[in-house]
Amino acid sequence: MIASEYISKNILDTNLYETFSLVRTVQFVLGSCRVDVTDRFVSLPTVYQKIHTLLMLLIVAMLYVAVHFTYLSKYTVNANLHKGAVSTLVIHFLAYLFNIIHVRFVNNIRNVEFVISMQELDRSMKLEHNNSINSIVRKISVISTTLLTLGLIATIVTATVFLAMPVMLIVVTVTLSEVTNILDLSHCSTLMAYYTIRIRFVNSIIDNHTTRISKYDSYDTIIYSKNYMRELAAKTHDLRYSDTDIYLKEIIKSFSKFRSLYQFQMLVFICKMITAGAIYLQVVTTGLQFNLIGILEWITITSFVLSNMCVALFICIRCEIFLREFKETKQLCLSVMSVYTNGPIRRKAKKMLRTIETNPPRFSVYGMWDIEGMYLLHLFSTITTMFVTELQLLLL
Repeated sequence: MIASEYISKNILDTNLYETFSLVRTVQFVLGSCRVDVTDRFVSLPTVYQKIHTLLMLLIVAMLYVAVHFTYLSKYTVNANLHKGAVSTLVIHFLAYLFNIIHVRFVNNIRNVEFVISMQELDRSMKLEHNNSINSIVRKISVISTTLLTLGLIATIVTATVFLAMPVMLIVVTVTLSEVTNILDLSHCSTLMAYYTIRIRFVNSIIDNHTTRISKYDSYDTIIYSKNYMRELAAKTHDLRYSDTDIYLKEIIKSFSKFRSLYQFQMLVFICKMITAGAIYLQVVTTGLQFNLIGILEWITITSFVLSNMCVALFICIRCEIFLREFKETKQLCLSVMSVYTNGPIRRKAKKMLRTIETNPPRFSVYGMWDIEGMYLLHLFSTITTMFVTELQLLLL
């Protein structure tokens, strides 16, 4: 009986399975998928999948070693420049190494439990058969995964066909490791949208009760408009009969699992972004003095800066939207409590307020900082200050 219950929990509903099927397939090829999903059955990564990951790790490591001996030799004319170039290479490899080990070999059981918690959340909210809700997340996931995959393939093909061997090695190596890391962070950003949509759905249930909905004739978009969400909520849910307090509790519970699994990736990403950016500045400044910075270096540095800034931007914006939805939840609960002086609806709203205050849904990175909209400004401010200080030390 217990075994059959465990098996039934591990079988994913079709909607949830299809929502993240593309990103899961690409991550499987790159050896960075957190779980194994075969015939909709989610389980730990198999031994063969872990061997595949080790082979990918070995290939990337050999590529980085090859880059060191074939391309970085031109920087030996200056010791500081050579150390900076080698340090940059090491940082990129360590970020890839830490990420691939963490997603594949650490927290295997917790990764499975997290996927199951997502399914339990949808079932508790009666959304497991709601194609419209999951189609929005599916669009976000498919677009981001497709762009990254096409970018990886196009870069590798172009480098293989048109570039010389030393240059081709560094382009393929850095692109392969960076896309693997960015794909995982892109999936993290998509999951933030997944939770935002569900808390917005809860808000729509409450909002429909306080302000009766009229026919908006809206349609689903990639930005999941509030009008469309209110229409979906009005068709299947009513505040008087829906357990919105339980929905909110399950959202925060599942989000806590998500945060504990992805905070390591955020820590590695931020540390790599700041450290590599500082070393890149030193390499560029010194390289210009010795006329060693060519078009490849400018393309590599620009691609690194822009791609990491875009990832940070998307994650921070989606975290900010998620937090604002919870602020709206609190306002809606207070509005309901101002109308009802007693009764089950007031008790339901009071429970929701207590849940939010007891377990604030913030994406905290090991308690050191919170990922939100303002953090992006703080991060850019820190990087800018560091760049100005470093330029003063190098040029003055």
